[in-house]
Amino acid sequence: MTAGTRQSSSPFDDFVERLKRTPPSCLSNCVVEPAELPEYWDNNPTSAWKTRCHCGGEKGRLLGFSLNDFNPEYDGPLLLVSPLAFECAACMERTAFLDTDIHGYHADIDRRAGIRGGSCKIRGSGEPTAFLCPGCANNQFTLVTAFVFWNADALAEEFEHRCEDLFNVFLCYASCCRCGGVTKPTDFGKL
Repeated sequence: MTAGTRQSSSPFDDFVERLKRTPPSCLSNCVVEPAELPEYWDNNPTSAWKTRCHCGGEKGRLLGFSLNDFNPEYDGPLLLVSPLAFECAACMERTAFLDTDIHGYHADIDRRAGIRGGSCKIRGSGEPTAFLCPGCANNQFTLVTAFVFWNADALAEEFEHRCEDLFNVFLCYASCCRCGGVTKPTDFGKL
């Protein structure tokens, strides 16, 4: 390759780069910027986003619904089910950012087929609760949200419009503003 020439990329590489540059529409009410995935996930394409309030506030409460309240058989650490929201510490505004009945691959495919709702197995309702840091019980965090795309080669061929909304896994990394511990307060796979 000579100076000034660029190696051409494949359509799949272009697709993966698009996923990393274009946040899913579930984050449209938030201010986002690309971030590094805090941990290795797998070989599937991913995108990660530092997620903030529209006022620019980075710190706040992560709101959702305790899995324990909706699945009595669950006996693990606190995990939240959707809908999820971020309540900004600066302006106190709540910004919804993930509802598994609306967002993700299966919910999007159902919507394209004219089916509304019902794609997720467990979904919270009522007034959400704030997630607490398992290390220090603080409720103020900064967030990185991330998305994993399975079968991205098929997505690249089949879906050109809104492919960034066809994620199969949602990851949330909450960094405690008091102790600095990083926690994954959700476990959403097979969306």
